[in-house]
Amino acid sequence: MVAEWALAGRPRTRIILLGSFGAALLFGAGALALLWLTLDLRPLVERTASASLDRRVTIGSLRIGWGTTLTVALRDLRIANADWGSVPDMVRISALSAEIDVWALFRGVLRFDKLDLEAPRVILERSGDGAVNWRFPHSVRERRPGWRSCQPTAANSRHCST
Repeated sequence: MVAEWALAGRPRTRIILLGSFGAALLFGAGALALLWLTLDLRPLVERTASASLDRRVTIGSLRIGWGTTLTVALRDLRIANADWGSVPDMVRISALSAEIDVWALFRGVLRFDKLDLEAPRVILERSGDGAVNWRFPHSVRERRPGWRSCQPTAANSRHCST
């Protein structure tokens, strides 16, 4: 740390030190931005989704584009079936591409500007004792009473259930 007396009466030294500090700050911010953009979020998303659904979720690859529209592209999405199910995967999607309205997310609304699915395969089954594979034991809805399954917007005027 440079003592205040060392800067007194030396405008050139002050400019050099402040300029160096500003350059270091910009370099650090750029390095953090680069790290964030190259960070592989796939394992985190798989763990979080698996814990939320209490089923194994796997993703072959995941790309996220950050901006006013959030873009998500993933390949080989799989969600495991119930233990008693007839096939191992309840959901299998070869590719998914989505554009999500970021401003709607801040209001708690998941609004897709675009959603493309390639080769989606969803298996819905009912067991002999009446259990269904599309009900997840630890789903968000069961943890938070009063949670709404949809949010009405101008583009989506459906009635929501609680």
